[in-house]
Formats: sequence, C-alpha cells, structure tokens
Amino acid sequence: MFDHDSHIHEGRAIAAGVLSSEDDYYERLAAFDSLIDEVELSAAEVDANLLPAEPWAEVGFEAWLEELVAADPDRPRDPAAVVGDGESMPVTPGLICELVGVDSSRLDESARIGLAVAWSRVENWAAAQKLVAISDVAGPEPEPNQTLADGAFAWAEVGAALRLGDGEATGLVHAVRHLHTHLPETLATMSTGEMSWRKVRTLVDRTASLTAAQCAEVEARILAKAGGRTPAQHDAAVRRAVDRIDPAAAEDRRKQRMSDIALVRAHYGDGMGEVFARMPSEDVETVWLAADGWARRTKEAGDSRALDQLRVAALVTWANSFLTHGHPTTCDLYCGHTHFVEQQGVEQQGQDAKAFPADGPAEETGGTEQARKADASTPAGSPLPSLIDRDQPPAAPDPHRDTPPRRHGRPLTINITIDLPTFLGLTDHQGELLGPGVLIPAQAIRDLLPDAALRRLVIDPMSGHLLDASPEAIRPSAALAGFCALRDVTATTPTAGPTSTSGAAGAGDLDHIIARADGGPTTRRNLHSPTRRWHRAKTHAGWTVIANDDRTWTWTSPTGRTYRTQPHDYRLGP
Repeated sequence: MFDHDSHIHEGRAIAAGVLSSEDDYYERLAAFDSLIDEVELSAAEVDANLLPAEPWAEVGFEAWLEELVAADPDRPRDPAAVVGDGESMPVTPGLICELVGVDSSRLDESARIGLAVAWSRVENWAAAQKLVAISDVAGPEPEPNQTLADGAFAWAEVGAALRLGDGEATGLVHAVRHLHTHLPETLATMSTGEMSWRKVRTLVDRTASLTAAQCAEVEARILAKAGGRTPAQHDAAVRRAVDRIDPAAAEDRRKQRMSDIALVRAHYGDGMGEVFARMPSEDVETVWLAADGWARRTKEAGDSRALDQLRVAALVTWANSFLTHGHPTTCDLYCGHTHFVEQQGVEQQGQDAKAFPADGPAEETGGTEQARKADASTPAGSPLPSLIDRDQPPAAPDPHRDTPPRRHGRPLTINITIDLPTFLGLTDHQGELLGPGVLIPAQAIRDLLPDAALRRLVIDPMSGHLLDASPEAIRPSAALAGFCALRDVTATTPTAGPTSTSGAAGAGDLDHIIARADGGPTTRRNLHSPTRRWHRAKTHAGWTVIANDDRTWTWTSPTGRTYRTQPHDYRLGP
C-alpha cells in the first residue's frame, strides 16, 4: 500500500538536504521524482518555499529541479574539485571530511597524485595542531632561576605521553615555545598545510639566537616560497636569510668556528671507521670537488666501484702516495696502483690507473709495467713500493694524467660571487659560494682573491638571473657550458636541491630542451642542466620541459601535472 505521508516526509527530508552518501542521495532523488509522478500533491502538503511563484510547465519544472539540486549545500562535490582544493586551499576540518570521501580508485592518474599532495598537506596541518596543543601544555619559557616551576618540567609530561626520549621531548618543548614567541607566522603557515614539520624545525634551529624582530624578518623572506621548495632548497634559503639579516654575527660565528677546525677519526669495529673534517665552507667545496672529480674521471676510465667508494679512494690514494713518495700525486702519475682497492680485496686489472678526463678516451690498459709487477708482488695491506727511489727511473708522465680534470670541456672550478662595490672595497656585502648556497663574509673572499681568476657576470636586477650572449654551436662550447653552469648553479629539475650529491649544474648533463634532431639550436635559451636521472626521464619516460619567457622552465609529467623550476637568483635573497 502506498504510504502518502511517509513519502511526503521523505520528499521534505530530501529537499532539506538530509543525505547519508552520494549514492543514497541520488536514490532518494529518483524516489522523489517517482513520488511526483505518482501522487498529486496539494499546495498545502508541500512547503511553500519549494513551490515556484507561478505554475510550471514540464520543461520549467525540470530546470527548477536541477537548480534546486545544484543549490543544495549538502550535495556531494565533484571529487576532482575536492582534490584541487586539497592541493591549494588552507586545510580545514571540513576539507578533511571531504577528502575522506574521495575514492582514489575512481580518480585519473593526475588526480591521484593530487590526492597524495592533499593528504601530505593534511599531515602538515595535523602536526601543527599537535604543536599548538603542546604549546598550551608547556606555557611560556620559565626564567633561568625558576628551575622548579611547572613549566620547567613540561618536557616530562610531553615525553611520557608521546613516548619520546628526554632529549627529544625537551627539544620539542623548546621548539613550540620559540614558535609561539618568535615565529608565530611560521606556525600559522604550517596550520594551512603549506609547511612540513621538517621545514619548520629548520627555521626554529637556525633562528634560535635571533631576536623576535629578526625572526620576523626571516619569516618575511622565507614563508611565501617555503611550500614550493624542496627541503634542501628550504635549508639553503633559511641559512642565507639568517646570514644576510645579521652579517656581523655571521662573521663573528665564522671566526669563532675557525678555531674549531678539526680532523677527527673514529673506529667502529669490523674493520671500519670514519674521518670527520670541520673546516671553512670554501675548503669543504675544494675537498669535495677534487674527490668527486677524481672519482668521476676514474669511473669514466672503467672502474666498477660506486662513486662514493671512489671519492673515498681518492683521499686514501693521495694520503698513501704522500706517505710512500712524499707527494700526494705520485701514485696517480706513476704507480697505477690504489692501496684502497687491495685492502678491499677488489681484483685489480689496471683499471685504477685509468684516470682520464670525463670527456676524453677511456683506454683498455693502464699503469706502467713496473706498476703491474708491483701489483703482483705487493701483499694486500702492505705499504706501496717507492718506485721513484728505484735505480730505474719512472716512466714519463702520461699527458692525460698531467691534465686537470674537466667536465663539459671546462676545468672543474669553485665559484664564489661578490658584488662590484664589495670587490672595490666600498661595501662589505657577503658573497655566495655557488652550489651549496653558503654566504661567505667579504673579508674571507678578499683573502682568496690573490689566487683567484676573476670573471665578470651581468645580472638582471629584477629576477637575479644571469644575462649573457647565446652563441651558436653544434656541441656546446666550453664557454657556453660554463655559462649554463653559472646560470643554473643547481640542476634544473623539480627535485634538485643545492646540497644534493648530483645537484650541481656542472656535475649533471647539458641537455637541449628542443632536441637537435628536431632543429633545436645550441643556445643559452635551449640548454639547461638536468641530472642524468631526469635527463633519462625526459628522453624515455614521457616527461617534457619548455623554456619560458621569464627564463624559467616548466616540466610536465606524463599525467599532465606541471612543475616550475628556475635558474639561480644572484641577488642572494632566499
């Protein structure tokens, strides 16, 4: 039997928007249509607000019904629209509820990536809510003489509840107090989902010695771009911002740390240990560049070891050569022998002597006849024989070995920039060690100038990008390759950061954006510096990249998602 009253009640419930799910919504809507078809309702039985001002025709009724459904605030939204808001809009409890209802299996590939981004932003939001709760528990920092105040033991409650160690709990309490008093905008940005705890912690740690006003200046420089940076890029930006805001303190800290220069060794057992060196940033880059260049040249010559193993082998080879011959390069020049390899039990077939330029020939044999005989007679772990002290003179130097390593046809260099007024002694602005993004005090750069080669750079004052001519060539010339390395500084890929192992532009590939086979010219605009992995993704995995008019690049994934990258900003701003 048809229950007129129950259908009236159901129809009103639908019109009022009482819905349990998307499927249920449309089932009830269909039932409402059937109800209208089957029952003639009187005006008294229908809410007057639902009736049109004038009687409707059949077409008018359908339009009114569609308008009514569209205006229903409880109608489930299109999942793609929900995902889009999750990627870009501030995270709210309502948005989280909508994301919960999105079924990833019904999305296309791009929307699935977007859903992952949205949930990552929800993670950031949730972490911010945790910090707010801890801040409310911890309260303000007690005065130094209030060692027995309640706040002095906030770490205990936090550590016990969250199952943290004492040190981690103490650090967390300090961090939330610093956020509350010195970095409130950072916490607010994190609460929108834009910043992860990893990035927030970098700001907390780097600004620990700054005043509240200085912290506000750091936030003004950092927060607007923080969400779009990788963690490594964010770390470099924060480091530069702090050094720029308080350059005098940065110079004082450098002088203080110069007294902390140290070389420390530690042995862990199992025949393994560690050497740790603390030194000025420019010296760090010198050691790294030399070891990395040696490793890549040896790898190119056919050595099968990993680059990290070869970088360590470079240091061991130079040290062993000095101890044996009194000079760190003798073994590279004459011995054809790597002590590190024999200690590791690696079969030696002459490949360790093949240290040629990365763009030069890789010969099939290496080392002198004396060296090969020494390899066969020297027990593993024994000191190297002193070939120079023998009666028979050593072989003549190999011209390849006597040539400094090169990459893309140019020598390996450490690049430090400084503005012209500081170079002339008119100001004391900091310079920048390109690659890591480390700021160097002006006086430290002046100390390096007597041994440095100088190169003039013309910078766009609005964008900070490097400006130069665009020569035409079939293969990028050394000058053009050098310009691209100086312009890009770090790899021009969506995930590259200034501290990544292969992140330096000069250490990666030099790629034509429009392939030469498709008529692409060898010019500054058509060249960029991807890492080898991203170069392969562009060539084989459906990724594309275009050069924009503002000198930036846009990468597009196979799903159609886009990622913008840009060259180095020489204005030193983060």
